[in-house]
Amino acid sequence: MNYFLEGMDYVWDLIRETATSQKFFVVIGGPMSLKATVDIHYTRPEISYVTICFIGPEDYFTDGVSSQLFFDLEKIIHRHGAYRIIDYSLVFSDQIFNGNYLISE
Repeated sequence: MNYFLEGMDYVWDLIRETATSQKFFVVIGGPMSLKATVDIHYTRPEISYVTICFIGPEDYFTDGVSSQLFFDLEKIIHRHGAYRIIDYSLVFSDQIFNGNYLISE
């Protein structure tokens, strides 16, 4: 397990990592089996840019669920560097497909 994922309340799985980004799949669990994808970009001093996609009905993502996700996210970002701001976008989806697209010449 990666050290930056220790002590999380939700189950975080690292999908990809570069020097300036990380992508995760998160299992929130509970009776509704909620999930999310989190894409973090570390491109400016003190600011991390994050896109979060909750998978499931929007009504299921209560303030408690969102707050705990951000507490976990803050731990990951602090372990990556001295970031003070999370500039984020949040979307909701019933389904998500992760894949790759080959760029032609």
